[in-house]
Amino acid sequence: MNLVRFHNGGLNRYLVDQLFRSMETNDSRQESCGCVPSNVLENEKDYRLELSVPGFSKEEVKISVHKNMLTIKSEKNLEESENAKYLRRGFAPQNFEKNFQLSKDIDGDKISAHFNNGILEVILPKKEEVLEKATLEIAIQ
Repeated sequence: MNLVRFHNGGLNRYLVDQLFRSMETNDSRQESCGCVPSNVLENEKDYRLELSVPGFSKEEVKISVHKNMLTIKSEKNLEESENAKYLRRGFAPQNFEKNFQLSKDIDGDKISAHFNNGILEVILPKKEEVLEKATLEIAIQ
């Protein structure tokens, strides 16, 4: 009987594995992903969501808020060409839906969005009372 020391690598190993899995080029994996790369930024006045949605026009992307849930989804007619077939497909436009739970400090009535060069930017302003309370000076006793 042999004893072999086992070390699973922990979180770093998991992150590296996830990185390499995300680079798989299997066409069926890409078609089923429905992933939209996104950034979330915060400054003193608002939060900003940036979504990479190349291949879509602003008319094909819908944004809604229902019960503090922001939903961004595409509605594109994805028909295949009858005159040509793909020999290899590295990317394909695909419909998506992405949801974001809004915090209580966001003013839902003032949300706005801009679309430029395949990047959708959604601006989520903070409520005025939150901005007023942002700086609080505390006296030292």
